[in-house]
Amino acid sequence: MVKLLNNKGFSLVESLLVLFIMGLVTRLSLNPIRLIQSESQKNAFTYEYNQLRISALVHHEAACLDLTYVISDKPICINKKGNVNQAQTIRLANEEHVIIIYLGSGYYQFK
Repeated sequence: MVKLLNNKGFSLVESLLVLFIMGLVTRLSLNPIRLIQSESQKNAFTYEYNQLRISALVHHEAACLDLTYVISDKPICINKKGNVNQAQTIRLANEEHVIIIYLGSGYYQFK
């Protein structure tokens, strides 16, 4: 006589396979979010830095910018002529972009 087993549920291999696929889908969906956040921080820095330079030029007074999403020991300071007082290399908080601020001209470059 053939004895039929009535197995209900999933085996360990099937459960691990489902967990692996779910982890893979989650990982792939989080990567674009990081890229969007990185671009957002880059755009925010560009806007705030340019606003600081314009403000310093219009009001003829030095101004400093201390951002929470920028990893730097010193704030970015601009004199009344719109030039940077100290050249700096700083990182955004997500550490994907490095910003180089050139002395004098105040121009910056993302790397």
